[in-house]
Amino acid sequence: VQADKYPVKAYIFNEPSDNARVTEFINILLRHRIKVFRTGRDFVKNGTDYKVENSYIVPLKQTEYRFIRSLFETVTVFTDSIFYDTSTWVLPLSFNLNCSPLTIPKEMEGMTGSEITSPPVPQGKLDSPENPYAYIFEWNEYNSPGALYFLQNKGLKTRVATERFVYDDGRFKRSFPAGTIILQVSGQPLSGNELNILMQNITKDFGISVYGVTTGMTKEGIDLGSNKIMVLEKPSVAMIVGDGTNSSDAGEIWHMLDTRFNIPVTMITASRFGTADLNRYNVLIITGSPDISSAGLESIRVWNRNKGTIIGYESGNSWLAKNKFAEIEFVPAEPDKKKNGIYVNKSADSQVQQIPGSIFLTKLDLTHPLCFGYTRDIMPVFKSTATVAKKDPNIYNNPIQYTNTPLISGYCTKENIERIKGTPFVSVHSNRVVSLYDNTNFRAYWYGTNKVFMNAIFFGQIIR
Repeated sequence: VQADKYPVKAYIFNEPSDNARVTEFINILLRHRIKVFRTGRDFVKNGTDYKVENSYIVPLKQTEYRFIRSLFETVTVFTDSIFYDTSTWVLPLSFNLNCSPLTIPKEMEGMTGSEITSPPVPQGKLDSPENPYAYIFEWNEYNSPGALYFLQNKGLKTRVATERFVYDDGRFKRSFPAGTIILQVSGQPLSGNELNILMQNITKDFGISVYGVTTGMTKEGIDLGSNKIMVLEKPSVAMIVGDGTNSSDAGEIWHMLDTRFNIPVTMITASRFGTADLNRYNVLIITGSPDISSAGLESIRVWNRNKGTIIGYESGNSWLAKNKFAEIEFVPAEPDKKKNGIYVNKSADSQVQQIPGSIFLTKLDLTHPLCFGYTRDIMPVFKSTATVAKKDPNIYNNPIQYTNTPLISGYCTKENIERIKGTPFVSVHSNRVVSLYDNTNFRAYWYGTNKVFMNAIFFGQIIR
């Protein structure tokens, strides 16, 4: 009865460029006994194509009606301004999916197809001639970083295209975006046949498609021998833990790298940085404000000058600014002059100005290595602190920025919205330092921004 009265009759969603993200999203819905169906016909809503082969629908008229609303509905108006935890949990936004509400009865006609009883398994494929010149796979799939690391860990030489190209040898034609991974067959430690078997296994284990090409010449864009096809070193990752770091951030990072991508992380306590051999690593992650000795700071500086990539994560960027690893300025919060300054209200007044976990919209520069793998130039992000950084003075160093109307769902004061709009979600600095100002890996369910973090790990080394 409640569903009949509610104007939204169903939600339709898809993500044609990333099967794994859709699979995990459906998996969560099914685990909570929410019924999901394939769409019964092709449909266009709000400029988005929802094709039968890759789109799904969740009707509101089912047992979990209230729960579905809480997962899909955006909210920006609240009767209270103090929260125990986050102020919004919109699941399609956390997965960065196309999602539209259906409100017109005619839209529902023929829309519900067969019911999904188990999450669809991503199906990869190897499309290759017998003796290819190179193997290619795209970066848009969620599992692509895991596949790349697996290949690098086998000792294979890998490269990334930093600009798009179109391949056409008469057998097949396809446009490959920036971020495409390339493995030339010659010069590898495996024979051609061994490499072919490995690529077949990659498509099955990671659910991605791999293409074999017969030549390095392309029809449009860069050739595969271009200097814009850049060599990638296998990331060897260290993270500072304990002694002032943020354990929640460190735990989320460790969990994602370990369970999703099978990438090992060496965790080094701040007190050991005076003696630790950083030359074993080429990526260093900093969360919180680690208490590191002057000798430890100097060892990080030397390592960074020798081509090590530093990733500052959330409050770790204040530490980077304080210790002059990057020039970062922050936007100060303005006191609310409307408050009467009564002491008993001090705590509540302070909480009102916080951001208790809200969702904001950002704009992406899809040509930047930190945005490789994304197919849309807007992205919802999660923000749970009121800290706001200023743009890097170099206009090319702020590849992801909050839009001018950033709040999508959750609580945020007008003053904080004004502070946030147009500021960076991510910045890069001239000395291989990447600043991720907000949480890209929140509580292991915010899949939509995980790739930004993985791009920092894999592509921080090629940013100029």
